Amino acid sequence: MTSTDHRAEVEPSEPDGESAPQAITRRRVILGLAIGTPISALFLWLAVQGVSWSDVWSAILGADPWLLAAAVVTLMLTYLVQAERWRVVARNEGRLGLGRAYSLILAALAVNNVVPGRAGEILRGWWLSRLLRRPVSRCLSTVVVDRISDVGALVVALLVSLPFVPKPGWLQGLLLVAVPVTAGLLGLVALAWWYTHRSERGRRRAELPADERPFLGRQASGFVRGLAGTVSARQVVPIALWSLLAWLLWATAAGFVAASLGVSLTPAELLFVTGVIDLGVAIPSTPGFVGTYQWLAVASLGLFGISRDNAFAFAVLLQASWYVPVTIVGLVVVARGALMELGRRAPEGAPADAKRPASVS
Repeated sequence: MTSTDHRAEVEPSEPDGESAPQAITRRRVILGLAIGTPISALFLWLAVQGVSWSDVWSAILGADPWLLAAAVVTLMLTYLVQAERWRVVARNEGRLGLGRAYSLILAALAVNNVVPGRAGEILRGWWLSRLLRRPVSRCLSTVVVDRISDVGALVVALLVSLPFVPKPGWLQGLLLVAVPVTAGLLGLVALAWWYTHRSERGRRRAELPADERPFLGRQASGFVRGLAGTVSARQVVPIALWSLLAWLLWATAAGFVAASLGVSLTPAELLFVTGVIDLGVAIPSTPGFVGTYQWLAVASLGLFGISRDNAFAFAVLLQASWYVPVTIVGLVVVARGALMELGRRAPEGAPADAKRPASVS
Protein backbone atom coordinates (compact mmCIF):
# COMPACT_ATOMS: atom_id res chain seq x y z
CA MET A 1 0.00 0.00 0.00
CA THR A 2 1.35 3.41 -0.93
CA SER A 3 1.61 6.32 1.46
CA THR A 4 -1.28 7.98 -0.40
CA ASP A 5 -3.47 4.98 0.30
CA HIS A 6 -2.51 5.12 3.96
CA ARG A 7 -3.57 8.75 4.23
CA ALA A 8 -6.90 7.86 2.67
CA GLU A 9 -7.31 5.10 5.25
CA VAL A 10 -7.25 7.55 8.15
CA GLU A 11 -9.75 10.05 6.75
CA PRO A 12 -12.63 10.40 9.17
CA SER A 13 -15.84 8.59 8.38
CA GLU A 14 -19.21 10.29 8.39
CA PRO A 15 -20.90 10.83 11.72
CA ASP A 16 -22.70 7.90 13.24
CA GLY A 17 -25.85 9.99 13.31
CA GLU A 18 -26.19 9.87 9.51
CA SER A 19 -29.35 8.04 8.46
CA ALA A 20 -30.36 6.12 5.38
CA PRO A 21 -32.82 8.79 4.21
CA GLN A 22 -29.83 11.13 3.90
CA ALA A 23 -28.21 8.65 1.52
CA ILE A 24 -31.39 8.09 -0.52
CA THR A 25 -32.93 11.44 -1.40
CA ARG A 26 -36.63 11.82 -2.02
CA ARG A 27 -35.81 13.59 -5.26
CA ARG A 28 -34.06 10.50 -6.64
CA VAL A 29 -37.04 8.26 -5.90
CA ILE A 30 -39.59 10.73 -7.32
CA LEU A 31 -37.46 11.30 -10.42
CA GLY A 32 -37.08 7.57 -10.95
CA LEU A 33 -40.83 7.08 -10.72
CA ALA A 34 -41.64 10.05 -12.98
CA ILE A 35 -39.23 8.96 -15.71
CA GLY A 36 -39.50 5.19 -15.35
CA THR A 37 -43.29 4.78 -15.32
CA PRO A 38 -44.05 6.11 -18.83
CA ILE A 39 -41.02 4.29 -20.28
CA SER A 40 -42.13 1.02 -18.69
CA ALA A 41 -45.66 1.53 -19.98
CA LEU A 42 -44.38 2.13 -23.52
CA PHE A 43 -42.16 -0.96 -23.59
CA LEU A 44 -44.86 -3.14 -22.02
CA TRP A 45 -47.28 -2.01 -24.71
CA LEU A 46 -44.72 -2.91 -27.39
CA ALA A 47 -44.07 -6.29 -25.77
CA VAL A 48 -47.72 -7.39 -25.66
CA GLN A 49 -48.49 -6.60 -29.29
CA GLY A 50 -49.75 -9.80 -30.95
CA VAL A 51 -49.54 -11.84 -27.72
CA SER A 52 -52.25 -14.39 -27.01
CA TRP A 53 -52.81 -14.31 -23.25
CA SER A 54 -54.40 -17.76 -23.20
CA ASP A 55 -51.35 -19.23 -24.94
CA VAL A 56 -48.98 -17.41 -22.60
CA TRP A 57 -50.87 -18.71 -19.57
CA SER A 58 -50.90 -22.25 -20.96
CA ALA A 59 -47.14 -22.09 -21.55
CA ILE A 60 -46.51 -20.87 -18.00
CA LEU A 61 -48.72 -23.58 -16.47
CA GLY A 62 -47.04 -26.24 -18.60
CA ALA A 63 -43.48 -25.23 -17.69
CA ASP A 64 -41.32 -27.93 -16.08
CA PRO A 65 -41.17 -27.05 -12.34
CA TRP A 66 -37.87 -28.88 -11.80
CA LEU A 67 -36.13 -26.84 -14.48
CA LEU A 68 -37.59 -23.67 -13.01
CA ALA A 69 -36.28 -24.70 -9.59
CA ALA A 70 -32.85 -25.24 -11.14
CA ALA A 71 -33.06 -21.72 -12.60
CA VAL A 72 -33.86 -20.23 -9.19
CA VAL A 73 -30.93 -22.02 -7.54
CA THR A 74 -28.57 -20.97 -10.33
CA LEU A 75 -29.66 -17.34 -10.13
CA MET A 76 -29.16 -17.27 -6.36
CA LEU A 77 -25.72 -18.76 -6.93
CA THR A 78 -25.08 -15.94 -9.41
CA TYR A 79 -25.58 -13.39 -6.64
CA LEU A 80 -23.25 -15.38 -4.38
CA VAL A 81 -20.53 -15.12 -7.05
CA GLN A 82 -21.22 -11.39 -7.30
CA ALA A 83 -20.87 -11.13 -3.53
CA GLU A 84 -17.42 -12.72 -3.71
CA ARG A 85 -16.48 -10.26 -6.46
CA TRP A 86 -17.64 -7.34 -4.31
CA ARG A 87 -15.45 -8.61 -1.47
CA VAL A 88 -12.47 -8.43 -3.84
CA VAL A 89 -13.46 -4.94 -4.98
CA ALA A 90 -13.89 -3.70 -1.40
CA ARG A 91 -10.90 -5.41 0.19
CA ASN A 92 -9.01 -2.09 0.58
CA GLU A 93 -11.82 -0.76 2.78
CA GLY A 94 -11.86 -3.72 5.16
CA ARG A 95 -12.57 -7.42 5.48
CA LEU A 96 -16.15 -8.34 4.64
CA GLY A 97 -17.39 -11.88 5.17
CA LEU A 98 -18.96 -13.67 2.21
CA GLY A 99 -22.25 -14.23 4.04
CA ARG A 100 -22.55 -10.56 4.95
CA ALA A 101 -21.65 -9.43 1.44
CA TYR A 102 -24.26 -11.81 0.02
CA SER A 103 -26.96 -10.53 2.35
CA LEU A 104 -26.17 -6.89 1.51
CA ILE A 105 -26.37 -7.55 -2.23
CA LEU A 106 -29.72 -9.34 -1.86
CA ALA A 107 -31.02 -6.52 0.34
CA ALA A 108 -29.94 -3.88 -2.18
CA LEU A 109 -31.53 -5.79 -5.05
CA ALA A 110 -34.75 -6.16 -3.05
CA VAL A 111 -34.87 -2.40 -2.51
CA ASN A 112 -34.33 -1.88 -6.25
CA ASN A 113 -37.25 -4.25 -6.85
CA VAL A 114 -39.71 -2.17 -4.83
CA VAL A 115 -38.33 1.41 -4.78
CA PRO A 116 -37.87 3.61 -7.88
CA GLY A 117 -34.53 5.16 -8.83
CA ARG A 118 -32.25 2.15 -8.11
CA ALA A 119 -31.99 3.34 -4.52
CA GLY A 120 -30.63 -0.03 -3.38
CA GLU A 121 -27.19 0.67 -4.85
CA ILE A 122 -26.80 3.79 -2.72
CA LEU A 123 -28.04 1.87 0.31
CA ARG A 124 -25.47 -0.87 -0.31
CA GLY A 125 -22.64 1.65 -0.07
CA TRP A 126 -24.17 3.21 3.01
CA TRP A 127 -24.56 -0.17 4.73
CA LEU A 128 -20.95 -1.06 3.93
CA SER A 129 -19.85 2.25 5.41
CA ARG A 130 -21.70 1.50 8.63
CA LEU A 131 -20.27 -2.01 8.88
CA LEU A 132 -16.64 -1.19 8.14
CA ARG A 133 -16.60 2.26 9.76
CA ARG A 134 -15.34 3.78 6.52
CA PRO A 135 -16.38 6.97 4.70
CA VAL A 136 -19.57 6.60 2.67
CA SER A 137 -17.88 8.09 -0.41
CA ARG A 138 -15.24 5.37 -0.49
CA CYS A 139 -17.78 2.60 0.07
CA LEU A 140 -20.01 3.95 -2.69
CA SER A 141 -17.03 3.78 -5.03
CA THR A 142 -16.87 0.00 -4.44
CA VAL A 143 -20.50 -0.30 -5.58
CA VAL A 144 -19.75 1.75 -8.70
CA VAL A 145 -16.80 -0.48 -9.64
CA ASP A 146 -18.93 -3.55 -8.90
CA ARG A 147 -21.59 -2.33 -11.35
CA ILE A 148 -18.98 -1.38 -13.95
CA SER A 149 -17.68 -4.96 -13.75
CA ASP A 150 -21.16 -6.24 -14.63
CA VAL A 151 -21.47 -3.89 -17.59
CA GLY A 152 -18.06 -4.93 -18.91
CA ALA A 153 -18.85 -8.65 -18.65
CA LEU A 154 -22.22 -8.21 -20.37
CA VAL A 155 -20.68 -6.27 -23.24
CA VAL A 156 -18.15 -9.09 -23.66
CA ALA A 157 -21.01 -11.66 -23.69
CA LEU A 158 -22.86 -9.64 -26.31
CA LEU A 159 -19.80 -9.14 -28.53
CA VAL A 160 -18.84 -12.83 -28.33
CA SER A 161 -22.32 -13.89 -29.46
CA LEU A 162 -22.65 -11.37 -32.32
CA PRO A 163 -21.13 -13.54 -35.09
CA PHE A 164 -23.78 -16.22 -34.43
CA VAL A 165 -26.97 -14.14 -34.32
CA PRO A 166 -28.95 -11.80 -36.61
CA LYS A 167 -28.27 -8.08 -36.22
CA PRO A 168 -31.44 -5.97 -36.25
CA GLY A 169 -31.36 -2.18 -36.16
CA TRP A 170 -32.26 -1.92 -32.47
CA LEU A 171 -29.24 -4.10 -31.61
CA GLN A 172 -26.91 -1.70 -33.40
CA GLY A 173 -28.39 1.11 -31.34
CA LEU A 174 -27.80 -0.85 -28.13
CA LEU A 175 -24.16 -1.46 -29.09
CA LEU A 176 -23.62 2.16 -30.05
CA VAL A 177 -24.57 3.10 -26.50
CA ALA A 178 -23.19 0.15 -24.51
CA VAL A 179 -19.66 -0.03 -25.94
CA PRO A 180 -18.76 3.70 -25.57
CA VAL A 181 -20.37 3.84 -22.11
CA THR A 182 -18.37 0.81 -20.99
CA ALA A 183 -15.15 2.30 -22.36
CA GLY A 184 -15.95 5.57 -20.62
CA LEU A 185 -16.60 3.89 -17.27
CA LEU A 186 -13.38 1.91 -17.46
CA GLY A 187 -11.58 5.10 -18.47
CA LEU A 188 -13.03 6.83 -15.40
CA VAL A 189 -11.51 4.21 -13.11
CA ALA A 190 -8.17 4.45 -14.94
CA LEU A 191 -8.24 8.24 -14.65
CA ALA A 192 -8.95 7.97 -10.91
CA TRP A 193 -5.94 5.67 -10.54
CA TRP A 194 -3.72 8.07 -12.51
CA TYR A 195 -4.89 11.08 -10.49
CA THR A 196 -4.28 9.31 -7.19
CA HIS A 197 -0.94 7.64 -7.97
CA ARG A 198 0.68 9.70 -10.72
CA SER A 199 -0.76 13.22 -10.70
CA GLU A 200 1.25 15.83 -8.81
CA ARG A 201 -1.94 17.67 -7.90
CA GLY A 202 -3.50 14.49 -6.58
CA ARG A 203 -0.47 13.81 -4.39
CA ARG A 204 -0.49 17.38 -3.06
CA ARG A 205 -4.15 17.24 -2.15
CA ALA A 206 -3.64 13.91 -0.41
CA GLU A 207 -1.11 15.58 1.89
CA LEU A 208 -3.69 18.07 3.19
CA PRO A 209 -5.17 17.08 6.56
CA ALA A 210 -8.71 15.81 6.10
CA ASP A 211 -10.15 18.34 8.57
CA GLU A 212 -8.75 21.23 6.47
CA ARG A 213 -10.69 20.22 3.37
CA PRO A 214 -14.34 21.21 2.74
CA PHE A 215 -16.98 18.52 3.11
CA LEU A 216 -17.73 18.20 -0.61
CA GLY A 217 -14.03 18.14 -1.46
CA ARG A 218 -13.48 15.41 1.11
CA GLN A 219 -16.33 13.34 -0.34
CA ALA A 220 -15.07 13.76 -3.91
CA SER A 221 -11.55 12.85 -2.83
CA GLY A 222 -12.78 9.78 -0.99
CA PHE A 223 -14.79 8.63 -3.99
CA VAL A 224 -11.90 9.10 -6.43
CA ARG A 225 -9.41 7.37 -4.14
CA GLY A 226 -11.91 4.59 -3.55
CA LEU A 227 -12.13 4.02 -7.31
CA ALA A 228 -8.35 4.07 -7.58
CA GLY A 229 -8.01 1.61 -4.71
CA THR A 230 -9.79 -1.12 -6.67
CA VAL A 231 -7.24 -1.03 -9.50
CA SER A 232 -4.29 -3.30 -8.89
CA ALA A 233 -2.78 -6.31 -10.61
CA ARG A 234 -4.02 -8.66 -7.89
CA GLN A 235 -7.61 -7.38 -8.11
CA VAL A 236 -8.36 -6.72 -11.78
CA VAL A 237 -8.05 -10.32 -12.96
CA PRO A 238 -10.15 -11.87 -10.15
CA ILE A 239 -12.81 -9.19 -10.60
CA ALA A 240 -12.99 -9.94 -14.33
CA LEU A 241 -13.15 -13.70 -13.79
CA TRP A 242 -15.85 -13.50 -11.11
CA SER A 243 -17.85 -11.18 -13.38
CA LEU A 244 -17.69 -13.55 -16.33
CA LEU A 245 -18.60 -16.52 -14.13
CA ALA A 246 -21.60 -14.66 -12.69
CA TRP A 247 -23.08 -13.91 -16.09
CA LEU A 248 -22.32 -17.38 -17.42
CA LEU A 249 -24.39 -18.68 -14.52
CA TRP A 250 -27.16 -16.20 -15.37
CA ALA A 251 -27.12 -17.44 -18.98
CA THR A 252 -27.35 -21.02 -17.68
CA ALA A 253 -30.39 -20.08 -15.60
CA ALA A 254 -31.97 -18.51 -18.69
CA GLY A 255 -31.32 -21.80 -20.48
CA PHE A 256 -33.16 -23.70 -17.73
CA VAL A 257 -36.17 -21.38 -18.04
CA ALA A 258 -36.21 -21.72 -21.84
CA ALA A 259 -35.95 -25.53 -21.59
CA SER A 260 -38.83 -25.59 -19.11
CA LEU A 261 -40.99 -24.15 -21.91
CA GLY A 262 -39.63 -26.58 -24.49
CA VAL A 263 -37.50 -23.86 -26.11
CA SER A 264 -33.98 -24.85 -27.13
CA LEU A 265 -31.30 -22.14 -27.33
CA THR A 266 -27.63 -22.54 -28.24
CA PRO A 267 -24.90 -21.25 -25.89
CA ALA A 268 -24.29 -18.30 -28.24
CA GLU A 269 -28.00 -17.45 -28.24
CA LEU A 270 -28.12 -17.62 -24.44
CA LEU A 271 -25.14 -15.25 -24.19
CA PHE A 272 -26.87 -12.92 -26.62
CA VAL A 273 -30.13 -12.94 -24.64
CA THR A 274 -28.15 -12.38 -21.44
CA GLY A 275 -26.32 -9.40 -22.87
CA VAL A 276 -29.42 -7.81 -24.41
CA ILE A 277 -31.71 -8.18 -21.40
CA ASP A 278 -29.24 -7.25 -18.67
CA LEU A 279 -27.70 -4.33 -20.54
CA GLY A 280 -31.11 -3.16 -21.70
CA VAL A 281 -32.58 -2.96 -18.20
CA ALA A 282 -30.29 0.02 -17.60
CA ILE A 283 -33.06 1.92 -19.40
CA PRO A 284 -35.04 3.85 -16.75
CA SER A 285 -38.16 1.91 -15.74
CA THR A 286 -40.36 1.06 -12.81
CA PRO A 287 -38.95 -1.10 -9.99
CA GLY A 288 -38.38 -4.65 -11.22
CA PHE A 289 -37.88 -3.48 -14.84
CA VAL A 290 -41.53 -4.04 -15.76
CA GLY A 291 -42.05 -3.53 -19.47
CA THR A 292 -38.42 -3.18 -20.50
CA TYR A 293 -37.68 -6.75 -19.35
CA GLN A 294 -40.57 -8.19 -21.35
CA TRP A 295 -39.84 -6.25 -24.54
CA LEU A 296 -36.12 -7.11 -24.46
CA ALA A 297 -36.94 -10.81 -24.06
CA VAL A 298 -39.57 -10.81 -26.81
CA ALA A 299 -37.35 -8.83 -29.21
CA SER A 300 -34.22 -10.93 -28.64
CA LEU A 301 -35.92 -14.34 -28.72
CA GLY A 302 -37.90 -13.32 -31.78
CA LEU A 303 -34.62 -13.25 -33.72
CA PHE A 304 -34.36 -17.02 -33.22
CA GLY A 305 -37.88 -17.80 -34.42
CA ILE A 306 -39.40 -18.07 -30.92
CA SER A 307 -43.07 -17.09 -30.91
CA ARG A 308 -44.12 -13.95 -29.03
CA ASP A 309 -46.26 -16.07 -26.72
CA ASN A 310 -43.39 -18.33 -25.67
CA ALA A 311 -41.00 -15.39 -25.48
CA PHE A 312 -43.37 -13.46 -23.21
CA ALA A 313 -43.85 -16.54 -21.02
CA PHE A 314 -40.05 -16.87 -20.88
CA ALA A 315 -39.75 -13.25 -19.73
CA VAL A 316 -42.36 -13.72 -17.00
CA LEU A 317 -40.83 -16.94 -15.66
CA LEU A 318 -37.22 -15.71 -15.81
CA GLN A 319 -38.11 -12.46 -14.08
CA ALA A 320 -40.09 -14.30 -11.41
CA SER A 321 -37.16 -16.69 -10.86
CA TRP A 322 -35.03 -13.89 -9.44
CA TYR A 323 -37.58 -11.26 -8.44
CA VAL A 324 -39.59 -13.37 -6.00
CA PRO A 325 -36.79 -15.05 -3.96
CA VAL A 326 -34.54 -11.98 -3.98
CA THR A 327 -37.31 -9.64 -2.86
CA ILE A 328 -38.46 -11.95 -0.07
CA VAL A 329 -34.98 -12.73 1.28
CA GLY A 330 -33.66 -9.22 0.73
CA LEU A 331 -36.52 -7.47 2.51
CA VAL A 332 -36.13 -9.88 5.44
CA VAL A 333 -32.46 -8.85 5.61
CA VAL A 334 -33.45 -5.16 5.50
CA ALA A 335 -36.06 -5.61 8.23
CA ARG A 336 -33.67 -7.62 10.39
CA GLY A 337 -30.95 -5.00 9.98
CA ALA A 338 -33.36 -2.20 10.90
CA LEU A 339 -34.41 -4.05 14.05
CA MET A 340 -30.78 -4.70 15.02
CA GLU A 341 -29.97 -1.01 14.45
CA LEU A 342 -32.80 0.00 16.79
CA GLY A 343 -31.55 -2.49 19.37
CA ARG A 344 -28.02 -1.11 19.24
CA ARG A 345 -29.07 2.46 19.95
CA ALA A 346 -27.87 3.40 23.39
CA PRO A 347 -30.38 4.89 25.83
CA GLU A 348 -30.18 8.62 26.40
CA GLY A 349 -27.16 9.54 28.51
CA ALA A 350 -25.41 6.19 27.98
CA PRO A 351 -21.80 6.22 26.76
CA ALA A 352 -21.26 5.76 23.03
CA ASP A 353 -20.32 2.32 21.76
CA ALA A 354 -16.69 1.55 21.15
CA LYS A 355 -15.48 1.75 17.59
CA ARG A 356 -16.25 -1.40 15.63
CA PRO A 357 -13.41 -3.19 13.85
CA ALA A 358 -13.14 -3.05 10.06
CA SER A 359 -13.78 -6.76 9.74
CA VAL A 360 -17.32 -8.08 9.39
CA SER A 361 -18.24 -11.69 8.76
